[in-house]
Amino acid sequence: MTITVQDQLKESIGALMKLEPSEIETELGRRLEATQKDVEQGQTLLTAAPMIIPPDSTELAAAPVWLRKLGQTFLEKLNTQMYSLVCDQKDPDNVKVRQALGGGAEQIALVISGVLVATFGLLPGIATAVAVIVGKRIAAAGHDALCKTWKEAQPKGSPAPTT
Repeated sequence: MTITVQDQLKESIGALMKLEPSEIETELGRRLEATQKDVEQGQTLLTAAPMIIPPDSTELAAAPVWLRKLGQTFLEKLNTQMYSLVCDQKDPDNVKVRQALGGGAEQIALVISGVLVATFGLLPGIATAVAVIVGKRIAAAGHDALCKTWKEAQPKGSPAPTT
């Protein structure tokens, strides 16, 4: 049986879904730091792999605080684009996210990770962490409620997509 990239993404997302949002932010920071080191050293990018199983909660809890802050900063930089993807009906990939809403957080994360890789050009290891954070937020708050709150939190002067 051949394991597809889709299967690997599902497994990676499944492992990330077991973590708390703060742990996923730390894991995102860890993956970003690993990517930077790989680039600096001319190594193969480990985060280019579609399947990365994160360390357990104990190991993530022991990680330096700056790793979580790095993950949070990265998410903040993607904020406007992610809002558009998830909430703006004019975004060409928004329909894919809306179609996944009935499938729960994992299905939403799988769709978002695919878009992040294909459209945004993110490495799969980074995309899965971002997608799980967003997928969990949508599942916890509900799509419409999340978009309303997210729209209100958009920086002044940024485009205000329609929901």
